[in-house]
Amino acid sequence: MGVEASEHRVVLVVVSRMEGGIEGVRPIAAIRDALRAAEPEMEGWRCVLLVPAFADTLSRGRGIWRAILRMRAVVEAA
Repeated sequence: MGVEASEHRVVLVVVSRMEGGIEGVRPIAAIRDALRAAEPEMEGWRCVLLVPAFADTLSRGRGIWRAILRMRAVVEAA
C-alpha cells in the first residue's frame, strides 16, 4: 500500500550583535520548544514527524552572532 508523503526541512536563523549571541539563542530556544509540542494541522495532510535536527550559535566575527535551528518535518496525506 503506497502512502503519499513528503519531507521538509525548515531553517530558522537569528542574527544578533549582543555579547555572546544570547539574543539569538533565546528566540531559537523558544521556537524549538514551541515546535516540539506543536501538532500542525493542514487540510488534507497530517504531520507525522516534527523534530529539531540541529541547533547552534556561531560567532561570525566583529561582534555578530548567528543562531540557527534546523527542523525536519514529514507530512502524509490524511
